Amino acid sequence: MGIFLNLKSILRPIIVPYTIDSMGLNLVLALKRIFLAFYICFVVYPNVIGMPWNLNRSSLDLFEISPLLIEEMSGYRAPISDVPYFFGYLFSLTKTLGSLLIILGLSTRIIGVCYFLVAAFYLYNYPYVSDFNYAFPIVFVTFSLLLLYFGGGKYSLDYRIGKKFGWIRPYRLSS
Repeated sequence: MGIFLNLKSILRPIIVPYTIDSMGLNLVLALKRIFLAFYICFVVYPNVIGMPWNLNRSSLDLFEISPLLIEEMSGYRAPISDVPYFFGYLFSLTKTLGSLLIILGLSTRIIGVCYFLVAAFYLYNYPYVSDFNYAFPIVFVTFSLLLLYFGGGKYSLDYRIGKKFGWIRPYRLSS
């Protein structure tokens, strides 16, 4: 029983959303969250995995991984190169379905951790990636750290659910 109470005290600060009083900052956080997640889901990754919203624009079937992604993952370091299909699905679903959850503002901190891990894997494998661009993993790291710190903000489902169950913590910015 004691280990579960300790686990709850560790996970609670990660999951419980903050309340920020400033309407302007809340609006900026919501727009940043929605814009970046929309960009990742609908602009960057529609040709990597077949999703329902891009089947008519892509040659991929539903939930099919691009052969180019599998080929690229095969060139990474272990453990990714050992099971490229597994990591291809893991990375692609994290980026697409995770982006949909972020747009809704649901489980934003948990998805932030997943985004951070995806970016860490990319940065770990940078010597093995052809024409590697640092900009995208650095944007992912920045985006994930903002999600981890602020969560979804006041305009998110996390906030609404947290308010209903009394999990909201006030967070005051020092002026």
